Amino acid sequence: MKKIITVFIIFLISSVVFAQANKKSQVTNQEQQEKVYLKTITESTKAIEANPKNETAFINRAKAKYFLKDYSGALTDYDSVIALKPNEYILYLYRGAVYISSEYYTKAIEDFNTVISLNPKYAEGYYYRGIAKIFNAIYWHDTFTMLYESNMSSLNKSREEGLALTSYQQISEIYRKNKIKADTDYYKNKKDGCTDLSKAGELGSADAYKAIQTYCQN
Repeated sequence: MKKIITVFIIFLISSVVFAQANKKSQVTNQEQQEKVYLKTITESTKAIEANPKNETAFINRAKAKYFLKDYSGALTDYDSVIALKPNEYILYLYRGAVYISSEYYTKAIEDFNTVISLNPKYAEGYYYRGIAKIFNAIYWHDTFTMLYESNMSSLNKSREEGLALTSYQQISEIYRKNKIKADTDYYKNKKDGCTDLSKAGELGSADAYKAIQTYCQN
């Protein structure tokens, strides 16, 4: 029994040490990646200063800023390179992805619309537009639901404090109808997004079917 306990303790200690070493390794890798991104930004900036029409430098700097979560800076760089190459559909895909991360879903959808208009057979355009539509639907539905619950809570409190029953019923009915509309819009917009994901799958995107399982099964 003592031998078993000793072996277990050694195993436990080894597991903790491994976990700590693994965590330290992850931190070190992240720090190294950040240094690479910062170096890319510095080198790309010099390249842009030397040639303000250096498209590759703008793209590389935008990607580095994106990975460092400088979404505003990444968008500015993508704006600049799109001004240089307005018909490059892939640039709108890149910028749209940044808009998603920034929760600017409407702008993201606009960019993916452009991707699809420039390349109607490009699966990723439909995939990311579907994701943006679904995220946008979820965002606004959650926002409105919280607002509805807050308004109803305040209204119930007002009723307890003496608000006339007729006024209470009229106001609550308005809230209820608005909530029904919000729910209807949510399911419609989500369905539109799922349609885009299905189209992306038909065009060859394996990720689209995974997203369908996550977002479109209920």
